[in-house]
Amino acid sequence: MQTILLIVLFVLASTANAQWTRIQLGGSDFNPGTYVYVDDQTIYVGSMGMIFRSIDGGTTFVKTNNGITDGLSSCTGMVKIGDRLYASFGGNGSRGVYYSVDQGASWVADSAGWTGVAGVPVLPFARRLHQWNDKYLFAILETNFTMFKRPEDQAWKVFPVPSDYRTPADMFFDGDTVFVCQTSTTVPMTAYTTDLGETWNYRQGTGKSPLANIWMNRTGGELYASNADFAMWGKEWLLRSTNNGMSWDTVLPRNTTSVKNVYADGDIVLVSFGGSFNAADSVNKIMLSIDRGNTWTDISANYRSVVAFGFHSVASLALYGNTVFAGIDLSTGVITRTIDIKPTSVTYDTEAEQGITVFPNPAHDRVHVVGSPSDAAYHIIDLHGQRVAEGSMPDNIIDMSAMRPGLYTLVIQAATSTQYRRIVRL
Repeated sequence: MQTILLIVLFVLASTANAQWTRIQLGGSDFNPGTYVYVDDQTIYVGSMGMIFRSIDGGTTFVKTNNGITDGLSSCTGMVKIGDRLYASFGGNGSRGVYYSVDQGASWVADSAGWTGVAGVPVLPFARRLHQWNDKYLFAILETNFTMFKRPEDQAWKVFPVPSDYRTPADMFFDGDTVFVCQTSTTVPMTAYTTDLGETWNYRQGTGKSPLANIWMNRTGGELYASNADFAMWGKEWLLRSTNNGMSWDTVLPRNTTSVKNVYADGDIVLVSFGGSFNAADSVNKIMLSIDRGNTWTDISANYRSVVAFGFHSVASLALYGNTVFAGIDLSTGVITRTIDIKPTSVTYDTEAEQGITVFPNPAHDRVHVVGSPSDAAYHIIDLHGQRVAEGSMPDNIIDMSAMRPGLYTLVIQAATSTQYRRIVRL
């Protein structure tokens, strides 16, 4: 009889036990963590004129800024296209974009063709960096222009947006369509193109209008943004759209401070709100949803006691396995905490299929499989349904050392049966 499997996956954030811990960058509390970017098993943190890299899950960070000459400019974004990792800087000092092809060990300046504003001696910086279809790089400048290029292009070009979208709130993508969103206090306004800006279409949406950045779900169809409710002074909202910005719903309100960053990957959404001078304002600063924003859990815990200054904000969020990395905008570096990932499943197996044991689970580098058929092979699927490993099981051992920490489904397949087990890689 074929195995029938019903898997229910949930993430449990234990606010009672899980606490934030501080990671200094460069041995100083005054190096901020303005942008956190995870690339496979490498964690990058953009700081003030510097980038730090960890290859041990965030235990240690090493400064890797050879070639970066931006002094006191903050890192405003990091994206990867092919084998090129891009980083942008802006603020005080220079305003550069760089790329690295050696995991950040060295950086090459890439700002040829950058456009300035007439009469202004300083070039504008990229406040947002995006990649599209692993082919194009977009930079939304602080004013007047959106630039774009392919990695192989010698110079940047101005992306031809409509005149009333010259400084868009943000941009997002779906397949071959590029959307730009207009800042508005009334209704959502977007323009979209399928031919790299040669022609544009327009639409007026419904619901609240995004007032700042838009964050795309990495493996889902949702968009998230922020909105200030001027009719209810002091109330800030997290917005969500499931139809490419045609309509926006308010899914998470908070008084006094605005949305600073959103990290969304599948069902998991992390949101940070701005810092406050009010010492009592220490709850609902960092929120977690495991159902794409329908319900929320406060994971702020002790964050205020581990940052150098309580009014500083969480500028960037990322998830590495089941560890949250939160970059602080003006100092401190990075704070981290785990969210407990626990699987549960209901299986209906034939008697012959009962008896496979996998241990240890959770595991660090490898697991032992006991009771599998002699002709069995395996493959491992991650949370997003992607196959990340496969093969046979010599000595009934599966090597997971090359996999990122996280929750996976182990599929044991033989001629007469297929069995599933949830495994956790620490």
